[in-house]
Amino acid sequence: MFYTGSATDQVGAAAWDLWSTGVVTSRDLLAWGYPDDYAPVLVGHRFHEGELLDFSGGERPFDLAFASVTAVLREGAQWRAWYTAWSGDERALGAGRVEAIHFRIGQATSPDGLVWTKRPGGGELGSALGLGAAGAIDELAAGHAAVVKAGATYHLWYEAYDGRTWRIAHARSADGVSWRKDGVAVEPGAEGALDGLGARHPVVRRTTAGYELWYEGRSAARPAFHVLRARSDDGLTWVKDPDEIALHPDPPVKDDEHIHVGSLLARPDGSLLVVFAKETANARAATWGTLVDRSTAIYSETIRP
Repeated sequence: MFYTGSATDQVGAAAWDLWSTGVVTSRDLLAWGYPDDYAPVLVGHRFHEGELLDFSGGERPFDLAFASVTAVLREGAQWRAWYTAWSGDERALGAGRVEAIHFRIGQATSPDGLVWTKRPGGGELGSALGLGAAGAIDELAAGHAAVVKAGATYHLWYEAYDGRTWRIAHARSADGVSWRKDGVAVEPGAEGALDGLGARHPVVRRTTAGYELWYEGRSAARPAFHVLRARSDDGLTWVKDPDEIALHPDPPVKDDEHIHVGSLLARPDGSLLVVFAKETANARAATWGTLVDRSTAIYSETIRP
């Protein structure tokens, strides 16, 4: 299992830490163990002790700040990964608030799933899938790739951000390296819907009937984030399921805590092992106001589709 980890809690929206990709293995999908060297397998930039991020002009690598693997395929003797990358770019929102922007998708290959080599792609700054033009649905961010190979074609679903709304978009490729964007795959729902304020974190699997998409929807009501599902014959036109997928982390999701699926594993009995991440937010008083400490843990749950 490939997962993204950070060394510290998230303390407020203006402070962030580096996120890297690690790996654990299991024989029963219950007990997981780390490799002997217990080190990340894919990182944005390997900082030395005391080294600081340099924001003093010039273009930074698109994956300077973190590298979060969200899709892995094994093709013969080779492993391929697509990861969400961030350079550290932000934009001001006013009142001292900032927002992280310019997420892009990178790619890497490995002979064993443990030692990874980043590969340059056709997007800007060497990304595999970069940002869209001004006014595009992915003008400010393209991330969280979900990749499925069908026949000779690679299909990639990703979250796209134009500065106002998160949507799920689709791209395709003949080699998994050069991608052609097809535009929106899933729009947010109507006002009051469980995904009325945005759709993010796609995970796609092939089924006997076509494709199944699991994603995180955001609503105006609390709790704000929900695990939702849609189905498609061709991977392009989707029909949303009306109901939320009930998962049971402990503690339960509340307020604005995120919850999203990372992977789906079909079992021989027809059930699904759902591996998902859930955020826990705890408020604490500080001299200048209230801070919210955020940490994330990984859960798994077996459900019937």
